[in-house]
Amino acid sequence: MTSTASQSRKEEAAASVPLSIAARLKAHALKTRTPIYAVAELTYRCNYRCSLCYVDHGAVGEELDLAEWKQVLEKVRSSGCYSLLVTGGEPLLHPDCLPILEWARRLGFVMRLLTNGSRVTEEIARRLTLLRLGQIQITLYGANAESHDAYARARGAFAKVIRAVRMLKDLGCNVTFAWNGTPDHVNQTGDYVDLAESLGVAWYAAGLISRSRMGINPDRVS
Repeated sequence: MTSTASQSRKEEAAASVPLSIAARLKAHALKTRTPIYAVAELTYRCNYRCSLCYVDHGAVGEELDLAEWKQVLEKVRSSGCYSLLVTGGEPLLHPDCLPILEWARRLGFVMRLLTNGSRVTEEIARRLTLLRLGQIQITLYGANAESHDAYARARGAFAKVIRAVRMLKDLGCNVTFAWNGTPDHVNQTGDYVDLAESLGVAWYAAGLISRSRMGINPDRVS
């Protein structure tokens, strides 16, 4: 058998393997140039001042209100986009965060929420549960209170993360830890994984921290 014939048979065999739904959507998006994923940064405001944060917390006046976000999301959805990540800043500081999420749900988006967990109350947890979000990602920068609180520069931040995770998990939400291995915390990776497993949540390690504009140590990026 020639190498050309062999390669042709391999390609035919590969083509016969069923693609996953995600792979089919990606292939369709590439073929039709359809956007399938969008990020909505609701606000630059945040109640923490993490040492490597890239967000410009002074740009509060640039926030869109509920009516404006409705228009934006309608246009994004009509373009063919179906997956939406809602973030900030701390998105739950936006006064219309929950109504925006509810509107996005009505439009048919598959949604993820990225939050630091500090604003999750029992009422907010209940409303998030009703939205059936695909995933709620909670940022965690240290595997214990000392390191996480020091990074966020907010006493009690770690305890709020644990409280939010437990409330959301008890209500059946899909909760994931979002972890960045900074130079000061990368040695805690094993403890971080153990913590996630003990709480029954998934975890992932983000591979990039953008250079800080507002943080105190802009050169200490991982």
